[in-house]
Amino acid sequence: MGCSAGRGTLAQRLEGLDGEAAKALVAKELQKGLALNGTDAPLPEAVRRHVKAAGLEALLAAGAPICEEVLVALLARLRVGEDRAVVNVFLDHGMDVNTQDPSPDAETLLMAVIRSGDVATVEDLLNRGADVMKTDSKGNTPLHVAAARADEAIVDALLQRGAVVTNKNEDGHSAVMSARLASLAPNLRLSGAGGWASKEILAHKVFGKLDKRYLNAGEEVWRCPTSGDCWTASSPPPSFPRNHQVAARLSLAGDAFSLADAVEGAWLSGEAPPMKDQREVHPAIMQAIVKLVQVLQSELRAALEARDRAKLSAGLEMLRYAKVAQLPEEEAATRTLVSLELEEAIQSRSELELKQAILSAHQYDHRGSRLYKEALETLQQVMEEKRVEQMARQLADAAARGDLETLHGLLQAGHSSQAGLSLRSRPEFGEAEAALKKGVRQSLQRATHSGSRRQVRQACAEALQYGFSELPEYQRLVELQRQLCLQNLEDASQQRKEETLHERLKEFIEDPDLLDWGRKEAGFQTAIQVYKELLSLPPYFEDEQVLSKISQSYTVKREELKDQRLKEEFKRKLERTRVSFSFLVAFQELMDFTYRRVRTKDRRGDVPSRLIVEEAIVVQNLPNFVEYMRRREEIRKHCKASPPSTMLNDLHSRSVCKTFAKLPNSGKQFHSVWRDAHNLPVDPIDAEINEYYLFHGTRPEAANAITEGDFRLDLAGSNAGTLYGRGVYFSESTGKSDEYATEDSRGWCCMLVCRVTLGRILYTDEEYPNTNALVRHCTKGDNHSVLGDREQIRSTFREMIVFDTDQAYPEFLVWYSRQH
Repeated sequence: MGCSAGRGTLAQRLEGLDGEAAKALVAKELQKGLALNGTDAPLPEAVRRHVKAAGLEALLAAGAPICEEVLVALLARLRVGEDRAVVNVFLDHGMDVNTQDPSPDAETLLMAVIRSGDVATVEDLLNRGADVMKTDSKGNTPLHVAAARADEAIVDALLQRGAVVTNKNEDGHSAVMSARLASLAPNLRLSGAGGWASKEILAHKVFGKLDKRYLNAGEEVWRCPTSGDCWTASSPPPSFPRNHQVAARLSLAGDAFSLADAVEGAWLSGEAPPMKDQREVHPAIMQAIVKLVQVLQSELRAALEARDRAKLSAGLEMLRYAKVAQLPEEEAATRTLVSLELEEAIQSRSELELKQAILSAHQYDHRGSRLYKEALETLQQVMEEKRVEQMARQLADAAARGDLETLHGLLQAGHSSQAGLSLRSRPEFGEAEAALKKGVRQSLQRATHSGSRRQVRQACAEALQYGFSELPEYQRLVELQRQLCLQNLEDASQQRKEETLHERLKEFIEDPDLLDWGRKEAGFQTAIQVYKELLSLPPYFEDEQVLSKISQSYTVKREELKDQRLKEEFKRKLERTRVSFSFLVAFQELMDFTYRRVRTKDRRGDVPSRLIVEEAIVVQNLPNFVEYMRRREEIRKHCKASPPSTMLNDLHSRSVCKTFAKLPNSGKQFHSVWRDAHNLPVDPIDAEINEYYLFHGTRPEAANAITEGDFRLDLAGSNAGTLYGRGVYFSESTGKSDEYATEDSRGWCCMLVCRVTLGRILYTDEEYPNTNALVRHCTKGDNHSVLGDREQIRSTFREMIVFDTDQAYPEFLVWYSRQH
């Protein structure tokens, strides 16, 4: 039996007892028939009730088994801190030092003790052979737990026993990142009270004590399980700044990536130069900076010597990512890398590779070399070849359809463009010329047989427009048209109706050739005399004065109409350019919905609390739009042959592109608001090929250039990140794109809202991806873009990168102000 009547359970009576008293009580209960197994087994309850080591020792010595229920209770007890004697008692009675929590988390005994911060007990476990590399179900090692708590003493103890810094957990975090973020995962962070808080989405507005501002509904926060306080990713961890010191200490035992992680964290938190005087920087952080510089110098030198493109790219990216001051080797490394990229692209004659290499040269500011000029010339040749091929296909299609206008336009382009010589040598060109001539002839013949004045005029106009006035059919039709006009004029003269006669004379005046011919005809002369009589003009008014009056009246009216059309067109253009107030509201909702107040290494100054839309302009750049649509249709064909495996258009998934999701206030998608506002027949974007509206922060001078029609997307924000290769970077969050924007004299910043066709997306959540491989997958392989998921591994933002500027079209320019 487990209890005596009226005195509580054995576990209750063991509470507070020590030494011999506890042993005597257990012995007495055993004599009475105490059962150490079964549902009333006393050991699990004794552990839960925090019975002292002596009582537990008595039960274990009596043969109480260490069952699963006991392990769960013991690990829970150790996490909150317990004297080391309890652990030693269980170990002395056969418990495995590497035992794990039987729950799904599978936390080890060592991890549970590390959570409590009991250094002495940790040392005991290590001395008894605890495995410093044994992981829980999420891939965390004991070092991850100690690092997340920023416990230097335990971190040092684990490192001395062989703990490996570079091992990553299931979320791709090393121990360095666990220290830096005070977390074991992007969704699990240490709270000020020492417990682990899970990420959640706020349902209503609350005040964040750590953030020192109100946190809005919809924001991602962590909530302390003890106090209930909420905080966001922009708040410092509870162990700040010690966590960055521990991260630096760990990185010294790791690799270059570990050093870069630690240095970046210290830089973001203001614990590294230039934000902090070097004399005040913690020694471990300074050691990490110095060691990182040495490692990067060594790697760059080796890459330069080997002329290794991949290593040069990785070394330069690491240099920028870690915010290390410029090294002597950097200039030579960038020059060599650009040269290698240009050489390979020129040899391949691939449009995408050439564009990417030229883009890289632009962004590294190496545009003066012979190779750069040769790459530009090669790209022009490749594009000309593609244009010739495309025009040849269009000529053949237009000829088959009998589309004379398209045929003439393409043939004219063939005669006038640089690609014309190549096009004219193709059989399709000669066939198209023959088809155009045949089509004009047939049109003239039909008009001749129809007798329709409208059809005759149209056929003659086509013949003149397309350059076939020498055709006999045209000459016959012109003569027929003249006779018809003269006949109409003579009929009007006989009817003696002033208005009808005025209109018939005007027909002659409109056509100089017809007028010259008519002057020689008696019917024309008679018509003028009749018109003068109808106007009651004295005989001294000459015929030419009458014709001049008719001509002047017609010209003035035509100019008035032309002027009115220009005014209306200008008005329409203004209306199209500057969006309406109602659409500004949609822009503000989009800005608010996609904004996250998170700091990354690219941020300068304070993080705004909100971005306020001041003005939005619709960009109308026809050449850029045509090239964008051409590239989009190429990608559509690729996606039809091999559909994308990564899609961002599932409205019910957290992975949906944030600019594609429904806006919380209106319940509409942004692109559908734009469609309805302008009565567009179809959606402006096609999510089936991963086409979305995305953000791109830029400078005011770039904004001025775009409004003047001379904007180059490949140069906007060219000093931005290159972690995923030299390309054009976009974000689904205004918070990320705002990092690259600068204020103008009004205090306004500008951001581009671009249509971007991502096509087949190459997804990566690696902390330090292989840049060279990513670019090659998109320029030589089956992908069209890269999605770098820093939201998953850093709790910051997802970035979308394309390596062909024709895959993006800047459709809107948004001016906004920052609210702090």
